[in-house]
Amino acid sequence: MIGSFFSHTRVSPTDIQSRVRLIDILSTYGVSGLLSAIRRATIIKSRPIRQKFVSFEGYSNTESHEVLWVPTELIEHETTCLTHKQAERFGALYSGPWDKPVSTIRSLPYFRSFEKHFIRAIDWSDTYFYRDQIRRIRDATARVDSKRELEERLSYIDELYERIRNEGYKTQRELLEERPTETRSLNNDAPEPALNEVGVCIGRHGRIIKHVGGTHRLYIAKLLEIDRIPVIVRVRHTEWQTLRDKITAEESDQYCRSNERKYCNHPDLSM
Repeated sequence: MIGSFFSHTRVSPTDIQSRVRLIDILSTYGVSGLLSAIRRATIIKSRPIRQKFVSFEGYSNTESHEVLWVPTELIEHETTCLTHKQAERFGALYSGPWDKPVSTIRSLPYFRSFEKHFIRAIDWSDTYFYRDQIRRIRDATARVDSKRELEERLSYIDELYERIRNEGYKTQRELLEERPTETRSLNNDAPEPALNEVGVCIGRHGRIIKHVGGTHRLYIAKLLEIDRIPVIVRVRHTEWQTLRDKITAEESDQYCRSNERKYCNHPDLSM
């Protein structure tokens, strides 16, 4: 199977770059890491097909700018087939098959790079994350334009890790009061800095899926074993919203006595 994956005779530059990354993953994380990466790439390729069946259905009756505190361990998966434009509709409701997550966060090469650096004290330059960022700089697909800027970004991530470890995890509103200039300058995923929390979407069965914003902060929170972090819900599945409405109508105590208790402690429900 792996051989056939690399056996095309005519390939585009993008295909070549993807194969370089897969070879790097294979050499770094072995066959299990490669198979995970191939599975992720396959699901990502299905996004355009699933996207055809995604429909905007309005907005949740919950305050769209409300910060939700979520147990870090509940955010196990990342990304969906929703586009950034769709995820910019804070509090939006979408129906359709968008809520299939791509990967478990702890299996991602980037997360595993953070783990190697912060837990095993491996230098950034010896991680997959660093090598991949250098490749993306060459391809002009990185958020930074040069190796120097990458080194500065990594220094900031190191400082952020130490700050969170020593001072605790703070909301963007708290940081706006303490470090207004820095906090505003770091906002690149939200219409205003106070909304630049870790972004999540909630699938039809209540699964909390990381999507847009705060990736590195989430990695650090997981590595530091922080119990809860503030998040902003970007999108909810219409089926999940229907369940939320039902529980609200029945009142939470009554619902929990007569139905499945697995939802009763869900952080997106007012219990």
